[in-house]
Amino acid sequence: MNLLIDCPHCQAEVSVPANMQTPCPQCRKPVIAEDVPRVSAKRSNAVPGGFIIVLIPLGALLWFFGLFDAFGSKQSPELESRRIEYRVSGDARKAMVTMMKPDGGIEQHETFSLPWSREFTAKTGTHLSLSAQNQNSYGEVTVTILVNGIALKGSSASAAYGIAATHAAVP
Repeated sequence: MNLLIDCPHCQAEVSVPANMQTPCPQCRKPVIAEDVPRVSAKRSNAVPGGFIIVLIPLGALLWFFGLFDAFGSKQSPELESRRIEYRVSGDARKAMVTMMKPDGGIEQHETFSLPWSREFTAKTGTHLSLSAQNQNSYGEVTVTILVNGIALKGSSASAAYGIAATHAAVP
């Protein structure tokens, strides 16, 4: 182990092995570690090994649990938003549509012609619900929930004043 000490002759900083003698690089006079009463308060620029031993496992744990993303990758899929479309179609002339919004609220819409649709975004796990009641004594209504353009769930009703209803969670 080297000690960082001041030369007793010229005050230059000298790295001396413990209990050994080394010539001062400035005045070339011998410097002995145990003869020098004052050890320099300056620190070496070297990184202590214990710091590295702690830092690497800590970084690995943070990365594993998703708290640190050193590579700048995209968010995990469970946090991404999906494009949702509620669609009502059929040959009924009039329908009463009831839909659940992403925040859990309920909306009703009276339609005078089909098809009818609404688009919004929602995160994985969001509950979706859509129903449509035929407001006539004839005709058919069909409800469909689409996620990113792909039909997730649907239902149809062809009875007079029939109700088609479906629900799902965003995958």
